[in-house]
Amino acid sequence: MSEALAALPLPPSEAKLAEILDATFERLVGLSPYAEQSSVFVERYSHGGMSSGGISLVFWREKALPLLLARYRTAQGDKP
Repeated sequence: MSEALAALPLPPSEAKLAEILDATFERLVGLSPYAEQSSVFVERYSHGGMSSGGISLVFWREKALPLLLARYRTAQGDKP
């Protein structure tokens, strides 16, 4: 995700960032982070190991995406 978004400037709003994150996640993983599944296997991220290639949608929707949005708010000077 960081490589896919590295060249983009910060968007003008939190809503736009959420839209970009969701679309990028779906493009990279093949599912929305808000899909019903709890996880998905993505072959191109499988590099060996027991859970290699496994993407936890629960982690992304409950932890990672909210954390990225909170960091955006902090960077913009808004209260969390």
